Amino acid sequence: MSSVHVNQNPVSTRDQVGVSTFHLVGGLPVRLLIPPLMPDHIARPRLISVLDAAIKRLVTLVVAPAGFGKSTLLADWCSARDPQVAWLTLSPSEADPKAMVHSVIQALQKSELPLGDEAQSLLRGASEATPEQLATALADDLAGLSAPGYLVLDDLQRAWSPDVERFLGTFLVLMPPTLHLVLLSRNMPNLPYSHLRTRGHLAEISPDDLLFDLDESQRFLAASGWSNASTASFHDVAQGWPVALRLAVASEWGEGTRLNLAASADLRAFFADEVMSDVPDDLAHLLVGTSVLDKVTVPRAQALLPGRD
Repeated sequence: MSSVHVNQNPVSTRDQVGVSTFHLVGGLPVRLLIPPLMPDHIARPRLISVLDAAIKRLVTLVVAPAGFGKSTLLADWCSARDPQVAWLTLSPSEADPKAMVHSVIQALQKSELPLGDEAQSLLRGASEATPEQLATALADDLAGLSAPGYLVLDDLQRAWSPDVERFLGTFLVLMPPTLHLVLLSRNMPNLPYSHLRTRGHLAEISPDDLLFDLDESQRFLAASGWSNASTASFHDVAQGWPVALRLAVASEWGEGTRLNLAASADLRAFFADEVMSDVPDDLAHLLVGTSVLDKVTVPRAQALLPGRD
């Protein structure tokens, strides 16, 4: 069994993901590596306990917008427990189920999880396999998994497509009970929720779960010299949003500085790079056009954006 650990000398994993599959760290593609924990990372035992309970079910779904610490939480859990974890950070190229299965097989092989060769035979075959056939073959290949194994698919929203929906919908129904699948996504994927929930197979972690509580905000900011009184104020303004607190520290706002998120150039850049870049053009136009409103209603939106439904 291979040892799974947080890589200490990565090539900027989050920046490289999706740019190329050939950036290597220790001979492995970056997207097959568990993301490294940042130097200012704080332990979150309450959420580690939630994950410990979640893995008793077949599927854990972690859904939250950018900046909530989804990948960090899972990386922390993986590094602390050192289980058999196969990690794959997805990119748009995996919107094709054949490409997704190929990448999943790479991740499983890296973690030395026992795997059959039916899915690989389908990938090599001359005929085009359907998403359902690929899912069935992969589930069959994992049927020999006798000890618990873990597969983490990060950034699922980047690879989402109708064919991936068909693939995952079938795989989630057929996957063996010894495999635990963790899905991380910025938006809610369309999955067979009724099948999973009625059988007690699904654990869900929401944005509210991922927000820093006051103790976590205080510990995070205290490491940068903030007093409890000041961190409580920051926590209230940021509402526990992890990336806002991180950017406050990165911006070197001193103790006693009023936290003005709207005026933060770093936060605006974060929205542009991490949020708006994934938003379709029509929706981005709507968001920008209605950003001047305190409350958005259909009549107000139509008045500001005439000719748009």
